[in-house]
This record gives sequence, C-alpha cells and structure tokens, in this order.
Amino acid sequence: LGDIISFDTADNERNYYVEGISKNEGTHSWTDGNWAKLSFEIGKKHENLLVSCDLLTVYKGIQFAEIYANDHLVTQHTFTSGGQYEFVIRKEYVPDGKLDLAFFFPGAISPKDLGESTDSRRLALALKSMRITSTREAAVLEEQQAYHYDVGTELSFRKESPTANTYMIHGFSDNEDSFTWTN
Repeated sequence: LGDIISFDTADNERNYYVEGISKNEGTHSWTDGNWAKLSFEIGKKHENLLVSCDLLTVYKGIQFAEIYANDHLVTQHTFTSGGQYEFVIRKEYVPDGKLDLAFFFPGAISPKDLGESTDSRRLALALKSMRITSTREAAVLEEQQAYHYDVGTELSFRKESPTANTYMIHGFSDNEDSFTWTN
C-alpha cells in the first residue's frame, strides 16, 4: 500500500501482473486485449482505497473502460488523453486484504487490424505508473453511463430518428436529414 507500481524501466508491475499488460517499452507498458488484470495483497488495515494512474497516452485518442475491484464495478470512464486519473474503491470490496483490479476495454484494437502496422496487440491505454493508498474519500461511481446495446439493433444517425445519439460520446456533429458527420 502506497508503493509506486511502475510500467516504465523500473518494470515492477510484473509483481502484480495477471493478464493484459504488454512488455515494458521504456517509458510505459500498453494494455493488451479487452482485459487488463492486476492482483495485490494490501493488508486489512485500510479505509477506502484511492487508485492513482498516470497514463502516457490513449490509443486512437479515446477508450471507454469499466474498472472492477474483486468483481465489483467501481467506475466507468472514457479516457481521451494521457495524464493523471484517480478512482476510489470502497473498503467493503476488499475485506480480506486481497485486491484483484480489472480494467475492461471493449474498444481495444490492434494496429494490425487497422492496417497501420504488423503489431497485433489489442491496445487501449499506455500506462506509466499506478499507486494505491488508503483514503477517507467517499467512493462514488462516476456519472458517465454505459448504455446497453442489443447486438443487431440498427442505429440511426438521421435527424428524423437519431437512435445512435445515446451512444455518441465525442467526435460527432449535429444530425442532418440523412446522416451525421464525424468531426
């Protein structure tokens, strides 16, 4: 508790690694796949837990994530740039001192799939470091919502019936008569 977990040349994240983190690239490590999982023994003497993450960048400029602590949804966030991000985990989610931290990235994609390179890793976030500390700060699920989508349901980007608007987060203009521009 309180130690810096480094995803750069110090490379001590391997002590906590379960899956979904690629090899160290000197300044960072990419998440690789739809899930990135880390496991920690933090002891039983703690309040809520504050997780601070330092990101180098976000692949393709936007990645939605669901973050779980011991299978409890803690927060949902749309990452759009590198920088510092924090979230709080309720102490009741870690009653035995063991924390399994999981990040779910439904939009992780490989540069190979995009025709950009031969790199087949499914990227989302470039992690620099992480730190977990005890805090009295209240745990609050971020207000940003993930909306349920039934596979096969047609989304309309037309002004007349814009059913896709519920899912549009960033980069879309106003609906026009028969389409919506990206910007």
